[in-house]
Amino acid sequence: MRDLRTSFACLEPLPAVISVIHQTSRYMRAPDQGILPYTVPLLLLALLLAVGSREAAAQRTTAPNDVPEVTRSYAIQGATITVAPGQTIENGTIVFRDGVIVAVGSNLAIPADANVVEADSMFVYPAFIDGLSHVGITEPKNENQPRPPDPGNPEYARAGIQPDRSAADLIETDASALAKHREAGFAVANIVPYGRMLPGYSAVTSLTPAGPAYMNPSAGLYTKLQGARGVYPGTPVGVMAKLRQLFRVSAQHQEWAAAYEADPANLMHPPGDAVLEALQPVVKKEAPVLFHANSALEVQRAMRLQDDLGFDLVIAGAKQAPEMVSLLAESGLPIIYSVELPKEDKKKSDADSTTAPPSYNSAFKSNDEGDIEAERENLEARRAETRQRYMEGAAALEKAGVAFGFTGVDVKTADIVANVRKMVAAGLSEDAALAGLTINNARILGIDRSVGTLEPGKLANIVITTAPVFEKDSAIRHVFVNGHPTEVEAKKAKTGNGGEAGPEAEAFAGVWRFLVDSPDGPIPGRFELEVSGGSLEGTASSSASGDADLQDIEIDGDDISFTFQTPDWGEIRVTATRSDDRWNGQLNVQGVGDIPFTARRGPGGAR
Repeated sequence: MRDLRTSFACLEPLPAVISVIHQTSRYMRAPDQGILPYTVPLLLLALLLAVGSREAAAQRTTAPNDVPEVTRSYAIQGATITVAPGQTIENGTIVFRDGVIVAVGSNLAIPADANVVEADSMFVYPAFIDGLSHVGITEPKNENQPRPPDPGNPEYARAGIQPDRSAADLIETDASALAKHREAGFAVANIVPYGRMLPGYSAVTSLTPAGPAYMNPSAGLYTKLQGARGVYPGTPVGVMAKLRQLFRVSAQHQEWAAAYEADPANLMHPPGDAVLEALQPVVKKEAPVLFHANSALEVQRAMRLQDDLGFDLVIAGAKQAPEMVSLLAESGLPIIYSVELPKEDKKKSDADSTTAPPSYNSAFKSNDEGDIEAERENLEARRAETRQRYMEGAAALEKAGVAFGFTGVDVKTADIVANVRKMVAAGLSEDAALAGLTINNARILGIDRSVGTLEPGKLANIVITTAPVFEKDSAIRHVFVNGHPTEVEAKKAKTGNGGEAGPEAEAFAGVWRFLVDSPDGPIPGRFELEVSGGSLEGTASSSASGDADLQDIEIDGDDISFTFQTPDWGEIRVTATRSDDRWNGQLNVQGVGDIPFTARRGPGGAR
């Protein structure tokens, strides 16, 4: 029976193909002929197309290095299943077929053809949704552009006005960043382009192993109060004025086009304008404005523009939420809250936790050189209080009744859920935290009928963890996106970003002065690594890259690897082998390839 089912499965696309043939045949046949002369050869063609499309679909759902799936039917059993925030099933089973959840509950019958995932002592959740992200899009280089002839009226793109773009056209289908996001538990991301003022439309994207699959390629218009460099509008106030002008002219353009369509004989055809036409879904309230506003002033300005222009508004970022909880709660606006946290003083965080940190004294003044150390400590106390207040911001929003989602934009993928855990430790409830990563974002993005909870009829977007997701030691082991599995291996020899550092890590601690043999000539710089709080952490610095934190540090014997971000070249991955006080390795640069380098332990780098 299984072979028979497989044979007939290839005919699943046939009804749609026959429908197309039926429509096509209406135009092919002569008035005095029946459909039969055309139907027989077309039906044979339909069978071939159906089989071919089935095979092509199977190829599309298999990533280049993945093993093809034996079955599209799965059953996860023996797990603690969180169907939705606050709804948990102990020792439960979830069954899904062809990417759609069939049943969730206890003591369920397992289908005979199901691939069974034994999840005893594990925890199952809806897969996460990133409310706003640049994942999969390469950040453009910051290049100095020549001053245009008329800086007060530059071309649209020069002024950062690009609503005619969509993230769907910019996402790299084979980007490793998409796989990292998926392995971090994310099945869906609302991806936005880089840019200023009006970067373009976001694309709500399923992060399947075969590549991005778009749930909505034009979900919302991403907007910022970030002016252009050297041209108008260059200030937030200028951006607001330009937005008012663009939206109103776009509305007039739409009215003109409608009037022309109704009576083309007495009107001139409206001129083509890609930017004005791209704004019309927002003007007609067919798509919202995703306004990236962090400060209270930016949020108030976004609200003022909404009052003036009447578009649907979603606030993304809201980093100063603790200072504007009442404003956000009273507005009733959808909020996608940033999980980016102020940087932590690692040395202070490694100190004895029983020692209370000093309190910030706003009235403190340094009058002589002897007070410099005291002033420094006072400023560090202020930074610590700011960080703590930000971590408590999500809890304050929850207390005020704001149902917010989370955005990981400008945050390293591995830190998104880790930072949400810190917000939970600062008072946010676990139910609200899970809702912010799942159903709340689904509702804000208009996809809650398909994703966000583990209910029959919804897509099988599932995360399986080794412990409750907001516990410190919880690790993701399986992720399903539209029913397609990704197994996440336990990280070995992880020594950065919270991993335990052993003797091997100690051997890499110190200052390493490197020399890169680049096509433009030798580039000197240095890596500085230290064991801090049980993990190996560090920075990279050079004239070409500036200063950057090292990420994803891994050590295996004498081998080390890590990444760091640069403003001009994006992410650079470093792999090297240590021999006493010397490294030999290579830097992998996007668009360039592997570049060799050497490093030696420098002054101040003693172990």
